[in-house]
Amino acid sequence: MRGFTIFPAGRPAARRPPFALAMSVGALAALLIWAASLARPWNVLEMAVFDAFTVLAAPGRSAVPVVLLAVDGASPAALPARGTHAQLLERLHAGGAAAVGFVLPFSGPSTLEDDAAFERAIATASAVVLPAGRGPGAGRPLQRFVAAGALVGDAGLQPDGDGVVRRASAHVHSLASRLAALADARATRESRAVAPSEFVVYRGPPGSFDTRRYEDALAPGRLPQDFFRGKLVLVGMAGQDGPRSPFAAWGGAHAFTAMELHATLADNLLTGARLRAVDSGWSPVVLMLGLPLLLAAGWRWPAAAGPLALLLAGAVAGASWLLFRRGLWWPPVFPVSAVAASWVALALLAAWPVRQPRGIVSTS
Repeated sequence: MRGFTIFPAGRPAARRPPFALAMSVGALAALLIWAASLARPWNVLEMAVFDAFTVLAAPGRSAVPVVLLAVDGASPAALPARGTHAQLLERLHAGGAAAVGFVLPFSGPSTLEDDAAFERAIATASAVVLPAGRGPGAGRPLQRFVAAGALVGDAGLQPDGDGVVRRASAHVHSLASRLAALADARATRESRAVAPSEFVVYRGPPGSFDTRRYEDALAPGRLPQDFFRGKLVLVGMAGQDGPRSPFAAWGGAHAFTAMELHATLADNLLTGARLRAVDSGWSPVVLMLGLPLLLAAGWRWPAAAGPLALLLAGAVAGASWLLFRRGLWWPPVFPVSAVAASWVALALLAAWPVRQPRGIVSTS
């Protein structure tokens, strides 16, 4: 009887990979992404998404009545004399300002007349915060100003490794906390009763706060008589050499001034705006729940693996955005990348040519 073959000899035939192998390859791809996420460059990707969310979520304005007075001084030597600061304080006090914060240096003595005039103005206004720490007002203010009634607030900021200020530094002794306490003690007490904000909740790009020239606050008639009534006023340097913000990368905006950053922190305290990171353990939990379903469905229906992976990745990104809008930062790059890597690994495994055993010849 003529020989016959059960399988065609030497011809590659596609077949579905073993289920256990498909699951193992997908899990291995996710583990490789997890290992990559521990490297420093990965944080750059996460922070790029954080910055994009910040730009998209910012309302563009503050609900807190804040006025910034910008000093056009290129260096501390070009700043107005302290006698002029005294006149400003008198004008603001007479205009009903709720609190006045300076983001200017007061650690060294000036002339006797100017220092004495500024000391008297502080004693009269009784709602003044002077800076200390690592900010533009580095160094503790003169003791005579503190004795006259000025509060001292830490003006230090906490930029990340790329120079962008994302971390909130509004602790109880900060310049922003002191100003918020003076402007609205009740709101500040309520904000401290809950967990503090971990990140700065930006209200918009540079210029989102009402900014006026220093000289306009002194010149009669340039501003309405009650313009400062009930408002929080910050006085600082103008310019574009201040701290960087998420808007610098995504919005193309220039750098924030230091007083804008402190105004933002004070806004967060007074409005109760908070942004905290979600526990890092949630990403593995989501992956442990979603990846097995994706891999099993992709193994059973290969054509559906791509759309399912896209749907899962989109759901993760959407959930991250919704949580961000509600004050929670869940970095989406790791889970989205793990889903994509697992899908690619499964697709490559399915497309890999597998040869069947050579044909078996039976004779009789």
